[in-house]
Amino acid sequence: MAASTRPREIKLDGKDPCGLISAQQRAKFSIEREPRPGTSDAFKASNCSFSTKVGVYRITAVTTEGVEAWRSGNRTGKAEEQQPIAGFPAIAVTLPNDDRSCSVAVDVADGQYLYSTAQVDKGKESELPAMCEAARQFAEAAMTTLTASS
Repeated sequence: MAASTRPREIKLDGKDPCGLISAQQRAKFSIEREPRPGTSDAFKASNCSFSTKVGVYRITAVTTEGVEAWRSGNRTGKAEEQQPIAGFPAIAVTLPNDDRSCSVAVDVADGQYLYSTAQVDKGKESELPAMCEAARQFAEAAMTTLTASS
């Protein structure tokens, strides 16, 4: 998908992934603990984990590659086109040998994307069966904050 399909560019440089999900949004996703900032080794990017009773949501601000890395096969995973989120192109990503998580990547700028992951704890799969939909809803929440602040 060409960059021109984005309504505008939103750079993620310097954005705090933990700040992209508000307290009100955390309540909607049954997140009861404080967000935990971290770093994704896979993306060499800052991320934030939000724990629930059945798993974890994670937001990663990827600034080291564009979403085309998934589409072109440079990354291991199955990418499926999704409906845009806040007008921005999006893909769902599932990884081989991982049936407990799904991620959604939102193409926000050249060489950057917002990566939202929903992961369910082993044995709790039935409590969050639609992980790709959960990842999408979490990405939508983060994009609401991101588009309002950019």
